[in-house]
Amino acid sequence: MKITIRNLILLTLFGTSFVTLAQNNSNAKKAEVSTVVVPANPMEVRYKLLDDTFRDFVKTLHGENKMQAKTFLSESVKDMVGPEALEALSKSIRRDNPILTLSKEILYDVNANNMEYLVYGYTVDTEPKETIQIKFDNLGKIISIQSSHPNKK
Repeated sequence: MKITIRNLILLTLFGTSFVTLAQNNSNAKKAEVSTVVVPANPMEVRYKLLDDTFRDFVKTLHGENKMQAKTFLSESVKDMVGPEALEALSKSIRRDNPILTLSKEILYDVNANNMEYLVYGYTVDTEPKETIQIKFDNLGKIISIQSSHPNKK
């Protein structure tokens, strides 16, 4: 089924989560019915894209060619990150434990620019949790990665 701008506008105006569209099929002379899932919150779509970016970055970082991971980095930091930094980052992000999204935030920097953050933890951690905070630029590229390793009692 082809989704047109008109249909997308109608979906946006009605703000429903699930909408069924019918499109006439002139060859078969019957209606084709398809279900289109429309997210209730556009920011969830944005967070999903950022989450996918980070998870792809980690997968690439733990792969054979770590330098390919630089494609996920912001232009403002890409030239500052060398092979040694990527190797150290690869060792600091555990690959043996699944990563869980702990929080999603939009904050502002000192120049009032949006800064989007995702904070991750490991599903197997008990309190206190080790966290990884990822900061993204407005293009959805990674600007910084900060890891916290709290002292465990």
